[in-house]
This record gives sequence, C-alpha cells and structure tokens, in this order.
Amino acid sequence: MRMATSLSTAARAWPRARSAAEGARERREPSRPARSPGAPAARIAPFGSGVLSRGDSREETMRRVTLIAALALGAVACQKPEYLEMQPKEHVFKGIGDEMWWKAIPKSRRGKSFQKQQGQVSWKTSDAKVAIVDEVGKVHSVGPGQATVTATLGELKAEARVEVVTVGKLAVTPTELSLEARGEPQPLTITVFDYLGRELKDRMPLVRCEDEDVCRISNLGVHPVDPGETVVAVSAEGQRAEVKITVVPAEGK
Repeated sequence: MRMATSLSTAARAWPRARSAAEGARERREPSRPARSPGAPAARIAPFGSGVLSRGDSREETMRRVTLIAALALGAVACQKPEYLEMQPKEHVFKGIGDEMWWKAIPKSRRGKSFQKQQGQVSWKTSDAKVAIVDEVGKVHSVGPGQATVTATLGELKAEARVEVVTVGKLAVTPTELSLEARGEPQPLTITVFDYLGRELKDRMPLVRCEDEDVCRISNLGVHPVDPGETVVAVSAEGQRAEVKITVVPAEGK
C-alpha cells in the first residue's frame, strides 16, 4: 500500500519537474531565429578557417574576406622571383686570361628557386679593361684592377666584386755582385709586388744567368764560374729586374 502511494505521488510531480527543467534551459541558451521548414541550418566556421558562413556577423565576414585576400596575394607573390642570389659574391683572379663561371639564381623570399628563368639573366661588367663576361655568366680576366659583375632579370639586380691581381714590380737585392771565380754562392733576395704595391708571396719568379760561363743559379743563389761580366735576370708576368754580376779571378790563382 505504501509503495503504491509513492508511485502515485511521483507521477503527479513529474510534469512540474519537466516544466521547470525546460524553463532553466531556455534561460541558459540565447533565443534563435525561427527557421522555415526545409531551410538549411547555418554552419558556424571557426575564425581563421577562411570559410564564410551564413551565421557570421558583418565584422566577422570582413575579417574572413581580408584573410582570404591576404592568402591569395601571398600565393601570387610566390609565383615570381623577388631577388637574385649571386654565386660567388666575390673572386680574385691571380692572373690575366683566367676564367670562372658565375650564377645568378632567381629566388622568392621563402627560398623557392626559379631555375627556368635563370637563362633569362643578362650580364655586364663595370670595367672591360679588368674583366669581361659573356651572355651565360662566364667571366674572363683581362687586366689588373677591380670591377663589378652585374646580373639583371627585369627589375632585379645582383652584383659581385672581382679583382685581377698581377705582378706590378720586382725588387732584387743586392743589385750588383762581385765574386771570385769558383767561389762560394751568394744569395739574392727577391720581392714580388702587385699592381697596388702589395707584396705577393704566392708568385715564383724566373731567375737565370744570361751567361752560364760566368755564373749559374741554384737554390743557394748565384754561383760564380769563370771570370767575366754578365747579368742575372729576374722576371715574372712581364716584369723584369736585373743584377749585375762581375766574376774576378780567385786570389793566388
């Protein structure tokens, strides 16, 4: 009997509890506009997805349009080179008649290379008396000095510095030697300078005695042979210096 009474009381209380729960839910959720039968529900897309939704506010729509436009412009910008990467950026030629290849690679700021446009690059040098360049980027050294190699692709430019270093002067000490026949060899001090007066330690000049009956040359210096006069000629890359040699009879002979 007691169980039947409890079930009856619960049945009467259920409608009131359900009504109270629905009222609380309506207070928590904002009201939504009525949707006509058959109309598709508005899809809400998160900001930054680049998708426009029917439920967006005007401000949200403008933000999405701006984002889509920026992404489109970025994609277009990546389709063309933004600068030229010069390789190498500088080089020193150690003589006339040398040659070297240069590259000017079209690239975007994101590092993408446009190899197909590399063949459209044009080349020139600032001083043809120092270096010249052909249509494919091969640079030839012509004379001593400094020059700039410029690569151009449309409005894009890149530069590289080149220098051609040649021997400008030879200095030999002493400039005169008087030696006894068949005596001890005497060393020579030879200094090589470039066209700007800088010492060059990587150049090996040619040293020879013009009359080998009077003297001969070795790593030890000038070897006197028989009495007489001659010169020792020192030469490198068109430059020349001389040492006057006098060989006298040995004392007591």
